[in-house]
Amino acid sequence: MSKESRGAETHKTVWAVLGTSSTVKKIVEGCQKIHVSVEPFQVVTYSVSEGVSTELAHITGLDTSVFTSQTASELVYKNASQELRESVRVSKCFAVGPATAEAIKHHFKARKVVVARPHTSEGLIDSLRNSGRLGQAALFSSVRRSDSLREYLLRHSTKFFEPKLYDLSVRAEEVARFSAFLQESSPQGVVFTCSTAVSAITRRVLPRLRSLRVLAMGPRTKKTLEALGVNALLPEDSTVDFIVSAIQTFGSLSVENPK
Repeated sequence: MSKESRGAETHKTVWAVLGTSSTVKKIVEGCQKIHVSVEPFQVVTYSVSEGVSTELAHITGLDTSVFTSQTASELVYKNASQELRESVRVSKCFAVGPATAEAIKHHFKARKVVVARPHTSEGLIDSLRNSGRLGQAALFSSVRRSDSLREYLLRHSTKFFEPKLYDLSVRAEEVARFSAFLQESSPQGVVFTCSTAVSAITRRVLPRLRSLRVLAMGPRTKKTLEALGVNALLPEDSTVDFIVSAIQTFGSLSVENPK
C-alpha cells in the first residue's frame, strides 16, 4: 500500500446510517465521495398499496398538490395518467422538504413548489394557510398520514383527494443488526433519516446511542430522538447533501489527524 493510500485510510471513519432504503443509499454514495466509511441500515421499507393506478384515476382538475415524501412523488408519477401529471404540474405544489421538492420538479416539471418551513406537517399547514384559496386539493402521502394535515385540507379545499399510495414497514433483521453493530463497534456517529427508523430501535441500545454523536434528518426525526433522551444535531437543511456535509464536518478526520 502506498503512502498516499495509507493516508486516505487514516482519514476514513465509520458512521451508521438508518432509514429508508433510497435515502440511506444516497447518503452512502455521498460519503464515498468524501472517503468516509458508512455502515448502512435499511431499517424502513415501503410497500405499494394495491390499486394505486385506480386510486389516482379518480383525481382530476387539481389546484393544490401536497407531497410529504420523495416516494409519494415517484409513485404518483409512475402510476398517473398523462392528464394527472399535467394537472400536478400546473397546480400549486407543496413539499415537506427540499428533497421532496426536487423530486416533484424532476418528475412533473412543476411550475412552482413551496417548501414547508419547518419541514413538518405543521410547516405544510402554515404554507397552505398563507397560499390563499386551495380549490381542489390532493394529499400524496403514505397511508400513515398526519391527521392535522389531512383535516386542514379536508376543511379548506373545495374537493379533497387522498389516494392510498404506500405504507411503511420496519425490517426487524436490520434493527437487530444495528443493535449488534452498536455492541461490537465504536462508530463516529449515527444518522437517522426518518422518525420511523428512530421508533424502530430497541430500548436497550439507548444508553449506547446517548453516548454518540447523532444527526437527525429533519425536525420530526430530531423531536422523536429527543423524546427518547437522545440529543441530536439538526443540519441546516433536511437534504442528503447537508447530511453528508455534516458527517464530513463532525467526523471525516480520524483522531490521529485532528484539524
